[in-house]
Amino acid sequence: VAALAVLCLAVGARARHHAAISSWVAYVPGTALLGGAALAERWAGGSAWHAVVAGTVGVVAVIAGGWRRLAGPLIMGTAMLIVVTATEVLGAGVDVPTWMWLAAGGATLVGAGVAMELRGVGPVESGRRLLEVVARRYN
Repeated sequence: VAALAVLCLAVGARARHHAAISSWVAYVPGTALLGGAALAERWAGGSAWHAVVAGTVGVVAVIAGGWRRLAGPLIMGTAMLIVVTATEVLGAGVDVPTWMWLAAGGATLVGAGVAMELRGVGPVESGRRLLEVVARRYN
């Protein structure tokens, strides 16, 4: 699968260089193939190295997408990292009491509230600012 994924990425990079195709068409299939195969193997009971491979593919995709301002790899890598993290946390977090998850969520919300209070903005303004930054950066 790795050889096929690298071939997909190479063909996509070459096609993107010579034609005006989207980063979604050029880079996402190879990234999804390599990371998806590693995730599927991990879900099937494979070793933790499969999660490491999927996480590495996700991190590389996020770095490459952010550096070159390509939405396809950035979003695909982010989604892959979310899935890997959720898979590993839920597998290890089954024995964690429910109140600890609620406490962690509450602490996160309190931290976000404190950060917004220090900056003098509300949640709506923070959301608008985030959308403006993403639109300006990736258009």
